[in-house]
Amino acid sequence: IDTLKRMAKRDTERLAPYRVTVPVGRSGPFEISKFTIEPNIEFFRCARDGRLPGLGEFTKLTHGGHVVMSDTNAEINEFRDYIRAMEGSILVTGLGLGVVVKALLNKPTVTKVTVIEKSPNVILLVAPTYRSDPRFSLINSDALKWLPARGTRFDWGWHDIWTAPSTDDLKTMGELKKRFAALPKVIQNAV
Repeated sequence: IDTLKRMAKRDTERLAPYRVTVPVGRSGPFEISKFTIEPNIEFFRCARDGRLPGLGEFTKLTHGGHVVMSDTNAEINEFRDYIRAMEGSILVTGLGLGVVVKALLNKPTVTKVTVIEKSPNVILLVAPTYRSDPRFSLINSDALKWLPARGTRFDWGWHDIWTAPSTDDLKTMGELKKRFAALPKVIQNAV
């Protein structure tokens, strides 16, 4: 138990640069709030399942009370290795809390981050945090319908429009893969 707590604390400190600074707020059914993870039964269940969440204060985006995304260690560890490889112009489908966007904008080798986000409420809550970076571009559209202008090129793509990916999402995952098949490299946060 003490070893797990030490690991979680160490990882929380190591992953601090990935944590968001999005302010708390509410827009429609979406809410951004802070929460604290302590070494309780839920913490140990997550650790048992291979998703050590970290210890301390984190930020989450909820929709109708259900967590859409957070900046916990487990969430960050899902994309960190992929982000390390990305450079150039990146397409991100789904803004969420902007954890992936922040990680990309922290990289000097990333020249542009274009985000497709369907919800005006999420945009209102999250986009202002990133708009000061000239490499950030946001398009209010459905990733399953939006098409880039002719001649637009992306070096990488990150698809993460699913709240809790499951096999029920395989159809939309396939649609996104097909829609953006021309991208040289596509990473899909998927099952």
